[in-house]
Amino acid sequence: MIGRLDELIDEKYECKNNGAPFVLMEKAAKGRMQFSVSCNSGSVLFKLDKSWTMGWLKNQKCADYAVFELNGSKLVVHIFELKKTINSGNWKKIKEQFMGAYLRIGAIAGVLEESVSEVRLYSCYVDDSLTENIIAKRTALSNPEIRKDFNSWEVPNIIFNYSAGDVTCTHTRILLDACGVGSYQL
Repeated sequence: MIGRLDELIDEKYECKNNGAPFVLMEKAAKGRMQFSVSCNSGSVLFKLDKSWTMGWLKNQKCADYAVFELNGSKLVVHIFELKKTINSGNWKKIKEQFMGAYLRIGAIAGVLEESVSEVRLYSCYVDDSLTENIIAKRTALSNPEIRKDFNSWEVPNIIFNYSAGDVTCTHTRILLDACGVGSYQL
């Protein structure tokens, strides 16, 4: 995979693991965060920024980062979204960003001639207003749409619905400290 990366992908979009953790950053002033991810040597980090658009996709939203991890002969892709606060308003958007990233990693894997065996999703956040805010809980109980979003935040899987069938990805919530700093071992 690394050889094909060097040949096909512009290096400004990817970073190879040299044994040190990857550092994922959110640089927006009101949501500044820094998150370290430790993983196997040979893993590759992709920054999925706005220049990764695929104009023909209906979903132009995209999560922040993807890590391609070779685990034996399997390719496991980890998709990360960094948000300062999780609330009922942005949780739906985050799921759309995960879906957009899911589509993009499929394109990257295709170019690299690799088959993705598993996709794992991670929400990195400082404030869980969706769970902790009593008002949000009361609203969730009475509004079916918000209740659906609230319930999907509480379970460890996210399901993407396609006409060809549903795709289920594991979802991990990672609480960062008050300054937006944290780390995780894949």
